Amino acid sequence: KKRKNEMAEIEDLLLDWELPFEGQKKETYYNYHCQKCGYKEEVPAFIVDEMKAMDKLDNLGSPGMPILECPYCPGGMVYKGEKE
Repeated sequence: KKRKNEMAEIEDLLLDWELPFEGQKKETYYNYHCQKCGYKEEVPAFIVDEMKAMDKLDNLGSPGMPILECPYCPGGMVYKGEKE
């Protein structure tokens, strides 16, 4: 339960941060879902892009999108498409 509360606080902070500044284009999001529990989340593109860059630096890069850690279970979250 503690992790869920922490995630809710982080999501609130991200919602405040997502408002575009004047002249800034709207952020792109990637749809991810957990293969184990089914949790769905729209992840900002800049986070996914950073994960892909880190994978390449660590020589772990794969040709596809990175698999993210699910915040609610030990499952892996996989890419399910782009959303603007």
